Amino acid sequence: MPPSPPPAAPSALRRAAGPLAAALAFGALFLAHAGEPADLVFDETHYVPAARALARLAGDLNWEHPPLGKWLLGLGARLLEALHLASEPAAFRVVAFAFGLWALLSVGGLLRDLGFAGWAAEAAVWLTGLNFLWFVQSRTAMLEPFSAAFALAGLRRVRRGGDGASPWVGWALLGLAMASKWSAAPLCALAALWSPWPLRRRVAGVALAVLAYALPFAPLALLAKDATPLSGIPAYQLKMLEGFSRVDLSTHPYHSRFWQWPTLLRPAWYHFQRVAGGERYVWGGGNPLLFALALPATLWLGLRALSRRASRAERQLALLYWGQLLFWAALPRMQIFYYFYPASLWLGPAVVWALLRLAPARAARPAAVALVAACAALFLWFSPLFDGRLEPPGTYGRYMWTVRWR
Repeated sequence: MPPSPPPAAPSALRRAAGPLAAALAFGALFLAHAGEPADLVFDETHYVPAARALARLAGDLNWEHPPLGKWLLGLGARLLEALHLASEPAAFRVVAFAFGLWALLSVGGLLRDLGFAGWAAEAAVWLTGLNFLWFVQSRTAMLEPFSAAFALAGLRRVRRGGDGASPWVGWALLGLAMASKWSAAPLCALAALWSPWPLRRRVAGVALAVLAYALPFAPLALLAKDATPLSGIPAYQLKMLEGFSRVDLSTHPYHSRFWQWPTLLRPAWYHFQRVAGGERYVWGGGNPLLFALALPATLWLGLRALSRRASRAERQLALLYWGQLLFWAALPRMQIFYYFYPASLWLGPAVVWALLRLAPARAARPAAVALVAACAALFLWFSPLFDGRLEPPGTYGRYMWTVRWR
C-alpha cells in the first residue's frame, strides 16, 4: 500500500475562520451593552474629555500621556457620530474595542509565528478573550488597547525581519505604540532584541520608530489653547515624565502591587452605581479558573526559559509575559490591576503551552476545548459585572468570592 499523502495545509479561509469567530463573538458581547453605563467609568473621565478636546483642536488635556490614543479616540468617535453609527459614550468605547480586538488577534498571530499549531493558537486566543481583564479593559475608553495593538502588530513584523516593507512598517508601529502610552516600552524593547536584522539596520529601524513616535505630537501646534510648537516637542517629553512621576496612587482605594495581579488578590472596580430600579457594575477582575491554572503555568514557563533545554520559542513566550510583568515590578510606585492588561494577554497562551507539554498528543486538543468551554461558562456567568447592564440591587455580592474582590 502506498504511503498516505501528508495532510494539506489549511487554506487561508480556514486559518481566518477561528480568529473571525472570536472577533464576532466578543464583538457581539460588547455591542450588546456598549452604551452602558451612560456615565463615564474609571479613567474614561480623564481620557474622553481629553480626546474630545483634541478632536476639536480645543486644548491639550491629560498631557501626562502621549497624544496618539487620544487623537484616535476623539477623531474615531466624531466619525462614528457623524455617520450616526454610535453616540457618546459608546462611540469612544467602540474605537477602543476595535483596537482591543486587533491586539487579541495579534496574540494568535504571534503564537503561530512561535510554532503553535492552528488549533492551539485559537484556543489561546479564546482563553485570552475570556480572561475578563481583556474584555473589560478593551471596552473602556482608555489608552491600553491602542498601545498594545500597535506594539503587538509591530513586534510581529520586526521579529520576522526580511527585506521587504513589512519590518519597516513594524518599526513605525512600535513608535505609534509608544505615542499611545509609554507602557508599550517592554514590547518595544523585545522587538529590538528579537529583530534578526544586523545592528546597522536595527538602528535605522529604531530611528524610524522615533520619527513615528514624534509625528502625533505635531498637530498639537494647531490647538486653540495650550498649543505646543514643533520646537517644543522635546520639552513636552520632560513635562510628561514629570507629570507621570507626580501621580500618587497610594491613596487610591484599589491600589496594588504587581504580585497581587496574577494571584487575583486585588482586582479593581471601574464603576459601581445605584440607580432607580437597580445597580450598574463594571468590575476589572480575572477569570478564576484561568488565573488558577495560569499561576503554575507561567511559573513553570519562566523556569523552563532559564534552562538550557528551552527552545527559542519558549524563551520568547516567557519574555512576553514575564518581561512585561517585571517591568512594573521594577517601578517603586503603587499601581492598579489594569496595569496587568498587557502581560495578562499571555496567561491563556501559557496555559495552552503547559497543556501541550503535559497532555498526551491525542488528549491535548479535547482538553483545550473543554478548558475553553469551562472558561466561557464562567465568563458568561460573571458577565453582569462587566458591561454596566442594569441588575437588581445587591447582585454583585454573589460574584465576590473573597473580601479582597470587593
